[in-house]
Amino acid sequence: MHGFLAAGALVVSVLLCWQGALDAAFVLDDHLVIVEQEGHILGPDGLARAIGSERPLTELTFLMDAGRHGMDPRGWHWTNLLLHLASTLVLFELIRRCVRHVVAGGMQSIGTDRISIFVAFVASLVWSLHPVHAEVVSYVVQRSESLAALFCLLSMLCLVLAFEGGRNLRWAVVLSVLVVLGLASKATAICVAPLLLVLDWGVLAGSLRVALRRRWLLHLVAWSLVLAYALGHVIFGGLLDATPDRAVGVGLGVRGQTPLTYALAQVEGIPVYLGLVFAPIELLIDRPDQAGRWSVALLPGVLFILCWVGLGGFGLLRGKWWGAVMLMAVLVMLPTSSFIPISDVIVEHRLHLTLAPFAVLFAGGLAWFIMFSSGRGFRPAWVPSSLVVLLVLTIVSLEMTRTHARNLDYASPARLWMQVMESDTGNTRGRVNYSSELLRQGRHLDALPIIESIIEVDPGNLEARVNAGIALIALDRPVEALEHLRIAENSFSGHPSMHAALGDAERALGNLEAAEQHFKRVVDRQPSDARTHLVLGNLFQEQGRVEESLHHQDLAVALLRGGRDRELLYSALLNRGSSAFRLERWSEAAEYYEDAMESASSEEQRQRIAPYLDASRNRSLEPSPGDQQDDD
Repeated sequence: MHGFLAAGALVVSVLLCWQGALDAAFVLDDHLVIVEQEGHILGPDGLARAIGSERPLTELTFLMDAGRHGMDPRGWHWTNLLLHLASTLVLFELIRRCVRHVVAGGMQSIGTDRISIFVAFVASLVWSLHPVHAEVVSYVVQRSESLAALFCLLSMLCLVLAFEGGRNLRWAVVLSVLVVLGLASKATAICVAPLLLVLDWGVLAGSLRVALRRRWLLHLVAWSLVLAYALGHVIFGGLLDATPDRAVGVGLGVRGQTPLTYALAQVEGIPVYLGLVFAPIELLIDRPDQAGRWSVALLPGVLFILCWVGLGGFGLLRGKWWGAVMLMAVLVMLPTSSFIPISDVIVEHRLHLTLAPFAVLFAGGLAWFIMFSSGRGFRPAWVPSSLVVLLVLTIVSLEMTRTHARNLDYASPARLWMQVMESDTGNTRGRVNYSSELLRQGRHLDALPIIESIIEVDPGNLEARVNAGIALIALDRPVEALEHLRIAENSFSGHPSMHAALGDAERALGNLEAAEQHFKRVVDRQPSDARTHLVLGNLFQEQGRVEESLHHQDLAVALLRGGRDRELLYSALLNRGSSAFRLERWSEAAEYYEDAMESASSEEQRQRIAPYLDASRNRSLEPSPGDQQDDD
């Protein structure tokens, strides 16, 4: 009963703490992977494309979200939030069962169930509310990290259930499915096999020999799948690809770094990661160039690793649960610190699962303090417990406050990138992305000086060139815009924003056929791009192509109804009403004008519509020739 109450409290806490994540926008790679790939995700080959990708399970969740929610980020963030909640509950149950086995030997006087629920609840609560998870909950594409963590936790829970109930063959089948799903989510799940071995050795069996003798089949399954996956990547996936300019993903040659320099950068970054764990104040969505600047931190980083691994190994060999937990923190980080590097050496989402061992050590330490105080006859007896409760409440309050602030940051992407720029004025990627967010907000005059300063320093920055084109088009400077866009066109041939800007520039210069081709490429990639459908409708109207114009205008209206962009909805309804007016479809025109009046955000807009609405209503009341009767 107490276990259900604790789980319920976790559900309420997670939903209350992370509800602000539902207001987050698409950020950074969300635009590249989701928004600009909408046509591929929902296309006829969308399912085959997802299954054949590097992260098929993650891509399948994108496919489902796109089908259910379109490009409304709120629905996508619900999925991320529910995955985080699921991981929290699985972590709670895993810790509860593990602690029950650890304490069953000599702490019955305190109550095995009570202490196991306490440790599990505190660890899961502190872990789930930590603000560093914002990058997993509020940043859609990072759900791959959440999925991989969820299946790693489920795999460990499966091992514990096999320990409790036997029947290794049945649990081996279940484990094989969970490991495959984890690897299908993200390559970082490759750490699951050593995690299972250390868990069994240090927490369940008490020795490596006993663990392998009793559950050899489960460990064989896990290691076989992980090694097969790694070998497959070596042969087919380019795990050992050492291309110097490799930008993202799996490979030993990331941004010109050798495996040695990458590993050293990871060691140098240890102070940053520890700061994010214990004092998550400076949370940044992007730190591409910082780790290499901390050569002074190399020696402390090496000493920390040696001490942590040495102490954890000593505890494991002595059969201490805390030794296993300490080593698990290293094992989770190890793949992306060595043979599965990521393009940016310091990223917050790497701490998603890594935080769990720290939370367990913290909660276990509190339980030990309570038991130690009780065993020494501390009086009054309620004081140690009260101190522990006060400490936990303080930490949880601080976490929820910082998480709330971080949710607000993700709801305003421009603020995210302003923080990056303030932290590192030389961060070119931060400045490019900040200017992109300003453009999405329509702040073209504010964005242009930033873009021009980037191009002055780095003329080959193609993203800045595209942004310059977008800004200059909005400022009625199509010739200059076209110069920037032509430079980026070959390398960014599939970039919808670039084609939208090219279409606008060509249209402004009177090249309607070229503009049409660019706009069509945009809607092929992003079928729910209402703004481009609206522009295409106007373009076809200018050319007298009535049916095509109405088709795209109708799509624009349908996509914008119920959305947040009332200004664009107003324009779409006004244009659609005007098209019906020109075709003398008076009732239809009146209907769209009435909807436009409701969407208008100013009196000026309403006054603009009023004469056309009155004319449409008056003419719709006149009998049409078909309504007149001939009495002769």
